[in-house]
Amino acid sequence: MNPPKSLKRTPQRLLPTLTTALIAALVSTTYMISYGSLIFSGELTPYLASGIGFCLMGVVLIASIEALLSGSPGLVAIPTVNSAVIIASMAAAIASQLDGQSETIFPTVTAAITIATLLTGAAFLGLGWFRLGNLIRYIPYPVIGGFLAGTGWLVVRGALKTMTDIPLSVANIDQYLQAEVLLHWLPGVLFGILVLMLVRRYKHYLISPLMILGAILVFFLLLWLSGSSIQQAIQSGWLFQPFPPGALWQPPPLGDLAAVDWSTIASQAGQIATLILISSITLLLYANGVEVSAGIEIDLNRELRACGTGNLAAGFSASPPGYTIVTMSVLSNKLGARSRLVGLLVAGLCGAVMLFGGNWVALMPKVVLGGVLVYLGLTFLVEWLYDGWRKLPRTDYAIVVAILLVMGSYGLLPGLGVGVAIAAALFVVRYSHVPVVRHTLSGNTLHSRVERPSTHFQILHQEGQGLMALTLQGYLFFGTANQVFEQVRAELLSRQEHPPWLVLLDFRQVSGIDTSAALSFLRLKRLLSRQKILLAFTNLNPKIEQILKTDVLTSADRDAWRVFNDLDHGVEWFEDRVLHGEGGERLAIQAQPGMIQDGQERGGLALIFVALSEQLELADDTETAALMDMMSYLKRMEFEKGQALIRQGEQGDALYFLDAGELVVELSTDGGQSIRLARSGPGTVIGELSMFLNTPASATVIAELPVIAYRLSGENMRRLERENALAASALHRYLLKRVAQRLLMALDTVEALAE
Repeated sequence: MNPPKSLKRTPQRLLPTLTTALIAALVSTTYMISYGSLIFSGELTPYLASGIGFCLMGVVLIASIEALLSGSPGLVAIPTVNSAVIIASMAAAIASQLDGQSETIFPTVTAAITIATLLTGAAFLGLGWFRLGNLIRYIPYPVIGGFLAGTGWLVVRGALKTMTDIPLSVANIDQYLQAEVLLHWLPGVLFGILVLMLVRRYKHYLISPLMILGAILVFFLLLWLSGSSIQQAIQSGWLFQPFPPGALWQPPPLGDLAAVDWSTIASQAGQIATLILISSITLLLYANGVEVSAGIEIDLNRELRACGTGNLAAGFSASPPGYTIVTMSVLSNKLGARSRLVGLLVAGLCGAVMLFGGNWVALMPKVVLGGVLVYLGLTFLVEWLYDGWRKLPRTDYAIVVAILLVMGSYGLLPGLGVGVAIAAALFVVRYSHVPVVRHTLSGNTLHSRVERPSTHFQILHQEGQGLMALTLQGYLFFGTANQVFEQVRAELLSRQEHPPWLVLLDFRQVSGIDTSAALSFLRLKRLLSRQKILLAFTNLNPKIEQILKTDVLTSADRDAWRVFNDLDHGVEWFEDRVLHGEGGERLAIQAQPGMIQDGQERGGLALIFVALSEQLELADDTETAALMDMMSYLKRMEFEKGQALIRQGEQGDALYFLDAGELVVELSTDGGQSIRLARSGPGTVIGELSMFLNTPASATVIAELPVIAYRLSGENMRRLERENALAASALHRYLLKRVAQRLLMALDTVEALAE
């Protein structure tokens, strides 16, 4: 069996892989020691060695599983500072609740970390499995910024506690200003600021590891120059107490489960929910950051599944949750180390430190670890407070600051609550400003699919202002539905000279409405009723129609509203009412094949001949004779209801002049469905395109009512052109005018939609 391509190494490609892995392992080890000291501080300090071991084991599991399962070789995933600071907050709360119960604190904290990481992994896996990763994108950007800025402050505050062993609060701020305490934390803060400035200025991958190594060397150089011993540095709080012999990570004894206080863990449900939310958000942001910086495509859902699997494994080692790290992943791509071997080597090197480097880890200066944490925390604060001032609108910036202040003053849960409340308020306010009226059209720019004689089109154009059609979109609640009411009222005021008698609302692109939206439509119905204007609804799905039936679509005022299946049928109904009022009703007489009714036979044909005569410049009997002579080329045909005149796919060799009845044009899809394309009444022509283009018919034409039609075959058309040039010219010009008229109507509609 051949190894995967990404694991095949050549000497030229092995060097950048090893370089990337060594740098990432050094930085990861430093981060994990920092996270361990952040989480296991205060009353949990005696368990610091185990805490660092938990974090290092997290690197081993998360980095190796990410390397094997990720869709993008070269990505590096480790436990993150965002997770660590929330875990630290949860651990501190548990330690406070169990104050004095030394035998219970460590097992309970360990169990809480395990549960939190397992649930985070399960959430990642679920989002990725059901391909729901994009749901995270719907969280408002300033709310995300507020969470991350608040996380950054909590990291900085934790860094100060790591360096001084004194929790930062308003009450003990004076202690931080004492010379001895100041000496412990100020160098670390300055170191963190310096690293941040250099990284932002030069953006070189060696800055962080070299600064960390340099700071460690400077610390021990100063310790040597001062004549102090390691033991004195430990007693003065510069170094940690020596760790127990053996590996840093030890599996928790099963017997410790009996000492776990499960009720205390349950009280941290809010913290765990916050951890899952912020971890999901940050994973998305980090993945996007890698895509932009490294110029690669990342399958977010696959990344969620890979990180979810890694966290499920890491949960059993009591590691904080982890996911892809931008800096390390971008580094591997920039150095040409796009290999799964990078993550595996990082896991192996951190595993070696975990197993054999306990004595060396204990010598890590607190001031350096605190400085690293300050750097990480300031990264978020500077991005959202300093950079955000230039990039964000002032309203969004104020939201970031508000969430930061709440998280800094009251903790994670209140910050989460404020963030959720602001997100909900932002959604309501901003969505209410999203236009729900997509288009406002009149009968001059919106036409049905009914083919009509040109004289009817002229009437409809004259009376087009009688229709006001609004196409709606999105989800309608009280705020957005009120937009519809206000826009209709404004349109009525602007159309006082030519007021509409029908207002038509199309719901085809409306995803849903709530009951408050129905009140706005009730107000609209009453407004229109007072002005004798009819209200019509189209494309109502059953759920929306059911909501409207309560107050709007009531039987008591049935004459005030109409409902149509779709927009086309609604516009068709409007056109029919207009033509009915203009004497067009005589053309609606149903044909009865074999019988001639008064005013019916040759009625539609007469309209066509009137239009044909308009194409001729003659004004004497020659004109009449030429057109009447054309009758000899036509064949009178009768069709029963449901009978097809033209079938889709068959060769077109004739056109039909519709004299009486109605035709419907339908398109058959590959799925077996029939879509209505048009309806044709008396005085129209069918089949000209396929006959002139000599192509198969693109749709089927069926008699919707009994039909009388006159057929002009292709052969007779050619005879007409040879024998009666005057009539043939009139017919060609008439058909060309019909095509031009359709094009102009379509352009009117397109222009109206563009506006």
